[in-house]
Amino acid sequence: MTALPPGGGGTPVRATTSMSTADAQLWGPVDQLRSARVLEVGAGSAPCARWLKTQGVDVVASDISPSMLTAAHEANARHGIELELIEADARSLPFGDSSF
Repeated sequence: MTALPPGGGGTPVRATTSMSTADAQLWGPVDQLRSARVLEVGAGSAPCARWLKTQGVDVVASDISPSMLTAAHEANARHGIELELIEADARSLPFGDSSF
């Protein structure tokens, strides 16, 4: 997963495919993420987005693959997590400027 730090500025950082507290520190303290809306692009089955959601972050997960989003939906149900999942191509996201 590649993401920009909170505020959208700075250099993109690369995180692993699963999220831990140490991974989240790439963006800074989780408390800072709680005040931002986060978009995970290329989320796959969305383990990172699910972790962020458990930390109180407003997160949306997107992926181009319907089968990966199905896997994400099933995992969300198993864990009792409600997470917005969007099928979208990263080259043409259905969000307005400054949505995240």
